[in-house]
Amino acid sequence: MLARLLGYDGRTTYIDARSFADRTSNHIIRQAISGIGATGVFALEDGFRPSSLKPIVYLAAADDAASLRAIRRNVWSQGAVPFLLVVTPDKVEICNGFQPPSASTISVEFADDASALPDALVSFAADRISASITWSDFTIHRDASIDNNLVNAIELLNEHARLEFPEFRNNRDLINALIGKFIYIYVLVDRGILSMEWLSSRLPTRARRAGQAFLQAVFAKDVQTADNWSAPSAVAVFDVVDDAINGSVFALTAEQRARIPDGLCHLIHRVVRRGEVLYKDGAQLGFFDVSFSVLRTETISAIYERFVSIEDAAGKKDDGVFYTPPHLADHVLDRLEAASPISAQSRLIDPAAGSGIFLVGAFRRLMERNVPSGGWQPRHIGRAKSLLLKTIHGIEKHSQAANVCRFSLYLTLLDYVGRASIEKLIRAAGDAKFLPDLRKNIVSADAFASKAPAAKYTHVVGNPPWPMSTGQKDRTNQGGERRAESAEVLRFADELQKAKLAFGHNRLSDLFTWLAVRRLAADGAAMAFVLPAKSVIGRNASNFAHCLASNVTIEWIGNLSHLRRKLFEGVEAPACVVVATNRMPSPSDRTAVYRPLLSSLPGGRRNEIWSLLASSVDVQTIRSVDLQRGPSGWFVHSMLGEFDRRMHESLKTWATVKKRTLGDFLERSGLLMSKGGSPAETGVQRKAHNGKSVQLHFLERDELVGVSPDFRGWFSGNVILIPRSFNEAAYYKGPVAYPSSFNAIIPATQERDSQQRPIEEEAMPYLSAQSVDCFLRYMNSSVLRYFASLFGASYLMDKARFEKNDLQALPCPFVDINDVDLLALESSTSVDDSILDAMKAGADFRAAFREFDDFRQHFANAQVPPDSQRLVSETARETYVARLVAELQASFGLRHEVNVRVDNHDRRTFVSIALGRKLSSGVSMVDVSGQFLGTSIVTYDSESDVSLIVKSPTRHAWTIDQAVADAMAVSREIRSAR
Repeated sequence: MLARLLGYDGRTTYIDARSFADRTSNHIIRQAISGIGATGVFALEDGFRPSSLKPIVYLAAADDAASLRAIRRNVWSQGAVPFLLVVTPDKVEICNGFQPPSASTISVEFADDASALPDALVSFAADRISASITWSDFTIHRDASIDNNLVNAIELLNEHARLEFPEFRNNRDLINALIGKFIYIYVLVDRGILSMEWLSSRLPTRARRAGQAFLQAVFAKDVQTADNWSAPSAVAVFDVVDDAINGSVFALTAEQRARIPDGLCHLIHRVVRRGEVLYKDGAQLGFFDVSFSVLRTETISAIYERFVSIEDAAGKKDDGVFYTPPHLADHVLDRLEAASPISAQSRLIDPAAGSGIFLVGAFRRLMERNVPSGGWQPRHIGRAKSLLLKTIHGIEKHSQAANVCRFSLYLTLLDYVGRASIEKLIRAAGDAKFLPDLRKNIVSADAFASKAPAAKYTHVVGNPPWPMSTGQKDRTNQGGERRAESAEVLRFADELQKAKLAFGHNRLSDLFTWLAVRRLAADGAAMAFVLPAKSVIGRNASNFAHCLASNVTIEWIGNLSHLRRKLFEGVEAPACVVVATNRMPSPSDRTAVYRPLLSSLPGGRRNEIWSLLASSVDVQTIRSVDLQRGPSGWFVHSMLGEFDRRMHESLKTWATVKKRTLGDFLERSGLLMSKGGSPAETGVQRKAHNGKSVQLHFLERDELVGVSPDFRGWFSGNVILIPRSFNEAAYYKGPVAYPSSFNAIIPATQERDSQQRPIEEEAMPYLSAQSVDCFLRYMNSSVLRYFASLFGASYLMDKARFEKNDLQALPCPFVDINDVDLLALESSTSVDDSILDAMKAGADFRAAFREFDDFRQHFANAQVPPDSQRLVSETARETYVARLVAELQASFGLRHEVNVRVDNHDRRTFVSIALGRKLSSGVSMVDVSGQFLGTSIVTYDSESDVSLIVKSPTRHAWTIDQAVADAMAVSREIRSAR
């Protein structure tokens, strides 16, 4: 009844226990219904092509409090769905799927003869949950998700253990190894693979009696068991399991084994298995609510990856080890398979495998496409092993992570053929070691030291390290020390230079990409990597990005820069997903571009990222050849929408033809631009205040003698300073020193005359106060901020680095610093209007600027405008419709008059369009409840010859840029149908 009232029942995206076997191979959905206890799953199509289902709401039933807690525990442990609705005898419990069962729920009265939804459940109706505006009703609570909870609990347990056992204060790795070993024993036990009888029978005779006590504690139903077992007995059991599964996860040396006290093992067991709670900052963290039987292998892999890195926080940063969220790994694999599906004939490798999250996902897809008749059974273990050994490969520098990667693949194999006891699996395999030896598949080595394989790979995938040997900013957006690269990396970099293949600052992600292209990928192979956005979009990345686009076919660009701080734990730098085919590009190639905003994703009030979804218009197509052109090709085509690209090209042409760039203005004005420098470069020591380095510090004129000649003129005052963050520009008359985070403008004569000695104050070529004031009005105007968004490769990403070349490329309508139009800004009532007048700007440009100034500028630096999710104003809607009509009129010609009608209906708006005839009366609507409506969904009915744009009624969906994108989508639909 609840499924019917919510509008789920009968929809193609609703899967229940009666139909799931025939309608989905989605492991998450299958596990929800067959293993977790969900009665039905309401999902949405992800909006990409080919599409996949993303579960949104689980429905379940519970007779009492115990069964309610059990289903909540399972759903939270799976960590895949934001909402759980549980029907009890007289209520519906609304639960957040990312919160543990101890979190509060919302109870709603619900009788078994209900004819309508209670108000509290209306937001979960199918037609509402698919609309982006509905998500502002929800808080997602990703911070309480299973992976975050477990990692935080592991960190706290590690900290607690080192306090209780101070002799291990400097042995985080040993404690983590023990925690890891205990966890994987519990996973295998709870999945019914290990039995107490089998483990006991495999223990050495001398250890069997002592080991029995430990096994009783592990298998006990009563959590309040006694700690009457020893550390050696636990280690003996670990050895049995290690021997059975072909290798150890977190190997312990003989010296480490001898040092482990009983109490340390007891502490780990009490916390992880018996539910002893640890407290930090008033919050309780523990493992009691975790259901190891349903914990996803991808989550286990991710958890191990995160807490392996705890062992060496500095090493983690140096090596660029960062946890890839399972939902991002799924998205990358989806996009990889859009280029080339993974099959039993594939050979796939991750050259920076970590704990194996991409390999686990790839192997899972392989298993789901090769299901034997009647489904996977223990007797099929040989077939499963063969698929794994032939298809899945990885290279991982860190041996512990490589061990975890192998273990993760074992667990994935057991997800399909291992829901049986180990005895049965061994009999089915015909070998005591029923799991394959993966040491040749998952190699612990430096990827750059590996030679090209005899048989190359059909698929290469991964999230390689991002650091640069120059010490420039990494994923945390923090600068580091210059790092020494391995001899293998340096040799490979030298090989690339000889081949004239560009890369930036020995950035490891660039090198890994070329490693895939040159050594690993076969001709025509599909490659997918998570790269730093600045590696392909930033101005300084143009060499690598253009070189890559000139040597391979770019199939997909997922610009995720607007999701920074939300996508990776502790990562500031923006990310980009790049999918390519390893063949030379051709002029006819097309590249799909996806650039989601936080406001267009189902992230709730706090914009939490738990899945990537798209409306049909959110993915646009560009000519691949355009990525090879100009210093900002990738930026223009993957950062800007179609309308902004037009503005960029028009302004660029105008400024070039008329010589009206800021660089031209400075040259005609006799001015120079450069950036500050470090103390080593300038000879001026930075001052500190409250322990922090001061950005600007003022000098006495006699101190200029000690300044390096190359910087003396720049530090002499009479300088306009523009922060690289592009915040407020200012003029400083007296001497001032500044670092490279400022771009400076001074007269050319000042720089020339101060090379030999400081200029006397009375001889300084001071700029006129009026000229400086008017120039600063221009530099600090909103119009210039709009120019920055169109020309600044990093400005929209982080507003942190507006480079000198970007500045000099900005349009400037004034001839020089004495231009009468520039000086007129002094008395102007609107500086922005005066600048636009000086440019003779048209109505389109003025409208675009106004929208940017009022709304779109607030998206920069991964922010969300406060009114983004509010209902669109009538003015903004009229502007959108006017642009939509103008675009369609231009596309189809004046003979076909464009008629438009806008109708509001609940949480979506319908824009009906007819060409050359009037629209019939009545509201045109189409059911799109199976798709996520982030911005716009475009449909065309050839019978009625009416196009329909289904739109979110929120402000972010009604921009001019979106009107152009929608019009292009309408044109494509009509022409493809005709």
